[in-house]
Amino acid sequence: KYAYTGNEPVLRLDPSGNQFDIASLAVEVAVESILLTFPEIVEAPTSLFFGSEITPQGSPLTAPWIISSHFGSRTLKGVTRQHNGVDLEKQDAATNNITEGQPVLATGAGEGIYAGQCGAFGNLVVIGHTTATKVLTSPACPAPNMANIVSNQFQFATYYGHNSQLSVGAGTSVRKGDKIAKAGHTGHVVPPGIAGAHVHYEIRQNGKPIDPEPSLYW
Repeated sequence: KYAYTGNEPVLRLDPSGNQFDIASLAVEVAVESILLTFPEIVEAPTSLFFGSEITPQGSPLTAPWIISSHFGSRTLKGVTRQHNGVDLEKQDAATNNITEGQPVLATGAGEGIYAGQCGAFGNLVVIGHTTATKVLTSPACPAPNMANIVSNQFQFATYYGHNSQLSVGAGTSVRKGDKIAKAGHTGHVVPPGIAGAHVHYEIRQNGKPIDPEPSLYW
């Protein structure tokens, strides 16, 4: 079996699960050629994704979860605005919202670059992932130390909003899967109160919000 980065296989797993680096086969070799060479052991990319631990992948909530609001333009109370992330909830068998207090997990390794109250985000955690040549754009937030984000250079940043409690701070090193907060309903949530509890989750690439939904299933 192979694990992939994008459509490129990066390592081979033998029957015992041991990893075997196939980079020596030449990175220029097309995926189709590898398929022809090893037709019996090559599989298409699945949820098993051996990408970088730093690149944001997966959901900040443990399964099962639902998306209650998607990325893109949305209308609330007659006002249409851009929604820069996705809203994630956990529900019980009767579809009651049970998100309040659920652990919020980092979707990639990185560094905490903001943790605190932030306007409509409520209690917000921002994690920077991978150094880059472009500077992360600071979001609109009244907190004075949001300027710290501008001075750091990260290719990706993830935002986790509306938390009830925060478990990390600025400068905290985190690993993928670390608990960084407890979900809640702080800031602007619809409907108000615990019934509106959810995790607002964003990925920003070089400061620009991108749709995080495809990465939730990696």
